[in-house]
Amino acid sequence: MQKIGDPEAQKSAYEIWARLACQDNTEKHWIAQRMIVRADNSSFPDFAPLLAAKLQTPDECTGLVGLDDELKKVLLDVAKKSK
Repeated sequence: MQKIGDPEAQKSAYEIWARLACQDNTEKHWIAQRMIVRADNSSFPDFAPLLAAKLQTPDECTGLVGLDDELKKVLLDVAKKSK
């Protein structure tokens, strides 16, 4: 997996995307779902582990914690694959 662009800019983008996913408290969690798809994109290899770590902080990341179990499993599987 090849990283694209400036590492600092990429890290900053990851944090913004993760914050959006964490704040997504809508019934369908559309933002969180799209972020998981993005995490599975090979151009963003470090993003899935970041989202998986956020999943472990329920008070700070209600958007990911509120996902259904199947989508959580997808996220954790993508994160494992990314390591």
